[in-house]
Amino acid sequence: ESHMDNLTVRVEASEKLYRDSEGAGAVGRKLAVMLQSRLGVGCRVEVVAPKQMPRSEGKAVRIVDSRRI
Repeated sequence: ESHMDNLTVRVEASEKLYRDSEGAGAVGRKLAVMLQSRLGVGCRVEVVAPKQMPRSEGKAVRIVDSRRI
């Protein structure tokens, strides 16, 4: 197991994009490249099904730290 932190970005696909699994994968890869280029941080991008991410009820939770320190 690596001692380096990992960054995973989860994005919710539209219905149309999610039906095209090849397209969803391409969007995820393109987004990962764009984030690496602009932020200088490598990350893994997960494209999830529509309506799978929790909806905001009040203040949005934008960062989830799931490290086991």
